[in-house]
Formats: sequence, C-alpha cells, structure tokens
Amino acid sequence: MKDVKKNLGSSLIELMVAVTLSLFVLAGVADLYLASKNNFKRGRDVAKVQENERLIYFILSQAIQMAGYSGCISGRLQDGIRGFNENNLPAFLQNKKIIKGSDVLVVKSANFDIANLLESAKSGDKTIYVKNNPASKNYPWVFLSNCHYKDQVQANGFFKNKIVLINALKHSYAKDDAEIGGIRETAFFIAKNGRKSGESLYKLIKSVGISNKQELLENIKNMYIWYGIDLNADHKVDSYLPCNQVENWDNVLLVKLEIDLAMQKKLLMYVKLRERQ
Repeated sequence: MKDVKKNLGSSLIELMVAVTLSLFVLAGVADLYLASKNNFKRGRDVAKVQENERLIYFILSQAIQMAGYSGCISGRLQDGIRGFNENNLPAFLQNKKIIKGSDVLVVKSANFDIANLLESAKSGDKTIYVKNNPASKNYPWVFLSNCHYKDQVQANGFFKNKIVLINALKHSYAKDDAEIGGIRETAFFIAKNGRKSGESLYKLIKSVGISNKQELLENIKNMYIWYGIDLNADHKVDSYLPCNQVENWDNVLLVKLEIDLAMQKKLLMYVKLRERQ
C-alpha cells in the first residue's frame, strides 16, 4: 500500500510539472504567433506604402507633364498649371473636405477629343462649325489652333456640328489647317474619406453642374507644393515659391511636391513640365 500511495503522489507531481511546462510552451507559441502576425501586418503596411509611393508618383507626374497640352500648338494653354490652398480655393473646390494646411494642384490640358472644322472661322466669329463637337453643357471650354496660334474660348450653345461661343475668336482659321478640342481642368487634393484610414488623394474634373470627386489612393495624409519659377526667361528655375506667391503661372517650369504617407513616410517629387516651343 505504501508503494502504491508513493507512486500516486509522484504521478500527481509529474502531472503538475507537465501542465506547467505545457503552459510555458503554449505561451511561447502564442508570443511567436502574435509576433508573426504583427510582422506580417507591418510587412503588408510597408508594401502598401511603397505601392502608394509608386502610384502617386505616376498619377501626379503624368498630370503635371500634360499641364498646358494643346495639341500641335507651340507653347502651352494659358494657366496650364495653378496651385491653391485653403484660403483661396476656386468655387468648384469649395466644400470638398480638403485637409487644412494642404495644397491643391490644378492642371489644364486639351482633352483627346480633337476635331476638325467643317468651315473656316474668321477673327470676330462667335459660331464655329465642326465635324464632331468636343464641347458640351457640362464641359463648355474649348481651344482652337492651327499650330501657330490659338484661342481659348467658352461655349454656351451646343449642337452636333455647331458651337456658339460667349466671346468672339481673336484669330482666323482655315478649315483644312486647324483643330478644335475640349479643355479639361483637373484638381488633385487631399480630403477626408470618412473611413478609419482618414485621408485620401482625390481628383476632380471641373465642370458645370457636376462636382463628384473621385478617390484615387487612401492613406495619403497631406500634400505641400512649391513651384519652380523662371524669373528671367532663360528656361531655368530661379526660385521655388508656394502658390500664394506665384504671380505668373505661365512661368512655372517645375513642380516640387512633398507628400505625407502612412507610417510617417514622406515622398519628395520634382516634376518638370514638358517644354512646348
């Protein structure tokens, strides 16, 4: 009997030791699992930030390089690029929940719906006849050019093959030597997205009667912009200025952007506008 009791006592102690060791092992496994999970999440977050870096660079550099594009015409559209902040937002960007202290970039370029004239147009005309009308009620801004000079005008009459202009043409255009296209102004800005991620990069195309912004990338926290200005017409940047100090937007040669991403990462970009001599 004594041997039996002794054996029973030893088995109980061994069981307690085994349970204790098992708890330590389970705790180690749990710690390892949590560490692996956190590492995976961090790796995924880092990959997302890197992807956002690539995408935002592609989106904004493409837009900036196209700023002022006007088909075959030499030079750029007037005010092909402009900048704003919370203190001087244009009407079409009001009430868009733009982040305080963030800058806004607006680029103007020809749409790719280039058309030809059906009839020649003379200086002073307020009606243009076209093969395919690139203007519409929501997008009434157009340009007319012959690769030597251009007119930027706004329409208020829209028909299949006829455009009625608000202001008269300043130049004359032969029907076989001119093209007409729509003009789009696209804004890029950081705004609240209403989700846990907080902020996103948005774009909005200026229009009449339409004001829907399009979300491009989330977790983009802020955007600061400086403009490289040519002050003496030597095609070199003389100074970088914030938007409220730029006097002539046609003198902008380069755009410098500093963008705050998730995980306290920053993206610094220098994008040169395409020269159109």
